Amino acid sequence: MENALKLSALGSASLLFVAPIHEFEEVRRSKHVGERSVFPFVCMWASSTLWLIYGLFIGDIVPTVVTNLLGLACSCYYCAVYAWAVEPASRKSSTYNLFAATFLGICVVVTFCLGTFSPRPESWVSMQDADSTDSGGDERAQRFLGIAASAATAIQYGAPLAELVKVIRRRSTEGMSLALAVVSLVCSTLWMSYGVMLVNAFIYVPNVLGVCFSVTQFHFHVEP
Repeated sequence: MENALKLSALGSASLLFVAPIHEFEEVRRSKHVGERSVFPFVCMWASSTLWLIYGLFIGDIVPTVVTNLLGLACSCYYCAVYAWAVEPASRKSSTYNLFAATFLGICVVVTFCLGTFSPRPESWVSMQDADSTDSGGDERAQRFLGIAASAATAIQYGAPLAELVKVIRRRSTEGMSLALAVVSLVCSTLWMSYGVMLVNAFIYVPNVLGVCFSVTQFHFHVEP
């Protein structure tokens, strides 16, 4: 049961990452982003990057690193297409500013985590017994990265709701992807179930929020 749920959750995460590809192929062909916001895809980029680093840090190549490597590749493609197609110049400039701020934020989180929580170099403890080397730094770093990645995931699920005011005012869901809402709902539900089964708050807390956010998005697509 656990393995089946885990595989289903991983498969749904992969679908979540690739779901917008058709939409962005249309953007690439038309060179027009319409009312779409790049924010959800920047959040996907940040979330995938943090989970990828977390997976590398704990040595979990499969499934964490592999899954989020796909997410990183897809989100970079979406962001690149959006930046290429978005007009006017003022909107393009704000897009680049968002990219820069996100990249800086990721760098700050990783640098702070590794620089503050990593265990001391061996040269610092050369006079001590090897068995006494503090491994708490690794655990704290893993926990900090887990919290940061979980927060990024929660924001990723909720990011499309940034367009909610426009949806209500214009009674149009053009800026919110239906495919992304449906896949997000499936993905967050499966990961929430898996997290509850493991009693792992890093997994189930952001995905409980993901279920709520996805249901809200889906509601506005059904009854805009």
